[in-house]
Amino acid sequence: MRLNIEFNPFEISLRVLQCKASKRIGELAEPKVYETSAIKNAVRENPFEVSKSSLKYKATELIKELAQPRQYDS
Repeated sequence: MRLNIEFNPFEISLRVLQCKASKRIGELAEPKVYETSAIKNAVRENPFEVSKSSLKYKATELIKELAQPRQYDS
């Protein structure tokens, strides 16, 4: 394989500029639309308020064990 010294990586070939995108490529190029109601519900009046479900949480034994600091031998 020989190295083409005259190659310009910023030059776009005419063939590429004239091509037509397929229907599927056009569908994939469309931006994803999200429901705005979910975004509106995410914004709370008091952002520092702790949710009720968080206050009711009971940690499992494994979570309690993992939350403990490690004991290293001195």
